[in-house]
Amino acid sequence: MPFLKTMLLATTVALAVMACGESTPRAVAETPKEVASTDSADAMKLTMQMLGSLKTLDQVISTAQPQMTDVHGADVSVGAAWLALWGAENLRWSELQKVPETKYGLVMKDSDAHRGKRLCVKGQVIEIALDRTVPDHKVFIGGMFSGSGNIYRFIAVQSTGEIVQNSNARFCGVVAGQQHYENSIGGVAHAVQLVGMFDLPENRDK
Repeated sequence: MPFLKTMLLATTVALAVMACGESTPRAVAETPKEVASTDSADAMKLTMQMLGSLKTLDQVISTAQPQMTDVHGADVSVGAAWLALWGAENLRWSELQKVPETKYGLVMKDSDAHRGKRLCVKGQVIEIALDRTVPDHKVFIGGMFSGSGNIYRFIAVQSTGEIVQNSNARFCGVVAGQQHYENSIGGVAHAVQLVGMFDLPENRDK
């Protein structure tokens, strides 16, 4: 997943649009060439300064939600990346549980209306792997099947414990939108993308 690349290419544009007070941010695809060539260290510094000013999950969701979009392939929206980077250091289980809840079917029907809400799922982990593109911010990327066969793609922060492929687990996260990607049999899979954490004792204690 081009986690760092996606964030760096769009962060400068997104922050500039927010500063100008535009109600509809420009899409990542419209990033100007001069932004695409911005030094990655400067872009990361800008991003971390912005995220460091946000103290609560509600503040982060309010900031990130306008930058969350439905994605195709292995991509991730700017808003989802911001939430994951902040959450890697700051997300707390108790705070996450206070976020209003939604359901899989509602997100798949109208993702715009349900971004920024909480969704929890029990199921089997399809895959999980450490994303190494953002130094000092450990995030895990993967997917889950629920008992009813719904697919979820997750960006997991904090502890993942002993969870591996084929583990049964419970995950709670903030809805970033829908994710559509090619599956192993040549079709297209449709999933809800979440940013959050696994229901583990070490996460609940935080």
